[in-house]
Formats: sequence, structure tokens, C-alpha cells
Amino acid sequence: MLFVRNVFKELKTVAAGVATDYVHSYLLQHLVSSAEPHQLQQLLSELSKDFYYVCSHPCGAKVVESALLQCLRLQALSAVVEDEDDNSENPMTLEDLFLMLCADVEAKFLKYSLNRNSTFVVRTLFRGLGGVIHKPEPVWKEKPKPREIVDKDSTQEAEIGRA
Repeated sequence: MLFVRNVFKELKTVAAGVATDYVHSYLLQHLVSSAEPHQLQQLLSELSKDFYYVCSHPCGAKVVESALLQCLRLQALSAVVEDEDDNSENPMTLEDLFLMLCADVEAKFLKYSLNRNSTFVVRTLFRGLGGVIHKPEPVWKEKPKPREIVDKDSTQEAEIGRA
């Protein structure tokens, strides 16, 4: 958790650049699932400053979509999310931030809907407004069960014995 906390602390001013970087966006996309509500709020508020640019970028759209899905999951877990920092510059809740992003998309809907990357973000926002919560796929899938190794000679002997 210390690693996650440090990464989100460093993202305060460079979130849009990291979200649109091909290497770092993949890491950020996976770290969002471990983010605390105030970290997620900080990330989304930073990304909202240049929201269309981030949403129209192939990597940025995936980061924003992951952050929005995590936001919806956190809202489903607890109705009231309090910020740990009382001295924060942005007193908005995750729900207020989500609605603000929806208003931005509504104002520029045609622009967002014509871009192939930002349409995924629009879809996620619509699902959130509709109350549909996407369950994440497990990162580690169960290993397949090992097959039984059957000796060919013993099965042939058993078949000969039956005949």
C-alpha cells in the first residue's frame, strides 16, 4: 500500500501525462483498483482538467475507464465517502466529481462520441448513471487442474483382460 500511496502522491501534477504514456498508463490502470477513495478523487479531479485530451488518447481512455469503474465500485460499497484530507483544495465527493464529468461529456457529446477512444469512457459514464456496476475480472485466474497421466501399457492390458 505504501507503493500505491507514493505513486498517487507523485501524480498530483502530472496525471494527464502519465495516463497518456504507453508504459506508465498500464501500471496506473492496475493501481487504480487498489486506490483509496481520496486517491481516486485526486486522480479524477486532476484528469478532469484536460478530460477530452485524456479520453481521446488510447491509453488515457483505459485509465479513465478504470478509474470510473473503481469510483462506481467504491460508491456501491459505501454511500458516504469522506476525504482524509480536510485541508484539501477540492472538497468534491466522488459522486460530485462523477456528475461533473458527465456534465462535461453532455456539453461536448458529439465531440466525445465521434472519437473511438472516448466512446468507451462515455459508455462507462452511461452505465454509472444507469446504476450498472461492472465486476472486475480476477487478475490471477485459477490454474487448470493437471491431467491424470495414464500409462498406455496398463490400459492396453486392462482392455485385453476384459476381452
